[in-house]
Amino acid sequence: MPELPEVETIRKTLWPAVTGRTILQAEASANEVMSVEDCEQLIGKTVTDIRRRGKYLLFLLQEGNRPSLWLLVHLRMTGRLLIHRFEDPLPKHTHVRLVLQSVDLQRTLLIFQDTRRFGRMWLRRVSDSSQLPTDMDKLGPEPVDPPLAKETLKKQLKKHPALTLKAALLNQSVIAGIGNIYADEILYAAGLPPQQRAGTLGDNQISQLATAIPQVLQQAIAECGTTLRNYVDGWSREGRFQNCLNVYGRAGLPCRHCGQTLLKTRLAGRTTTWCPSCQPRHSEARQTDS
Repeated sequence: MPELPEVETIRKTLWPAVTGRTILQAEASANEVMSVEDCEQLIGKTVTDIRRRGKYLLFLLQEGNRPSLWLLVHLRMTGRLLIHRFEDPLPKHTHVRLVLQSVDLQRTLLIFQDTRRFGRMWLRRVSDSSQLPTDMDKLGPEPVDPPLAKETLKKQLKKHPALTLKAALLNQSVIAGIGNIYADEILYAAGLPPQQRAGTLGDNQISQLATAIPQVLQQAIAECGTTLRNYVDGWSREGRFQNCLNVYGRAGLPCRHCGQTLLKTRLAGRTTTWCPSCQPRHSEARQTDS
């Protein structure tokens, strides 16, 4: 599933190609991805901005002189938003097709492709363009822009003391945008074991985690995300952060730092990989606060 760095990379790559353009045509072939009614409402609207909240993309649409609609997109497991050449045949599993036109009459084709049809696109009315739709209300704080503050993280973890650190990072109401790849990488960077309970962290450990979260995510954004199977940016280019992974997907291999064999288990329903030496278990980890 695309996580925050991938969604942010898609946003950045689509922004210059899509904003300022008016939607001339909108077609949906899979009603569960986007309803025909929502598709029809897009026609004639101008894209004035693209924002990100957690793993969501939000297109601000204007009609006349005022914002009127949000187009919300969640890519789920295998969704892609792509700029596509008009002369090329549409790829298999293309479920939404948008034709956009600039003020100088140049046309752009934006498609939503999803092999599993788990992704979703839907509309919400704009009441105030400075306020995001209520769909976003339950999401936790953004971890990158601005970087997550230690006190904010401490407050969020305090609400869920019984969760393991892995489960807490995956919980979108705790922090928005982190999934399985970056949860493993963040905990490795922080030197914290994924099995440790959120309520047992000392101040030094919270500082370590608060530093590691934006650090890892910003590095991944700089590398345009992680491509393991399906992810590409808006121009169909793969990310590079898969070449930087320290633990995710490397169970059974030696730790890049200490050489210890990386272990894996299942936490919060997800495969979790960690280094038993660089990420000591709770009783040892608490010593860092002394």
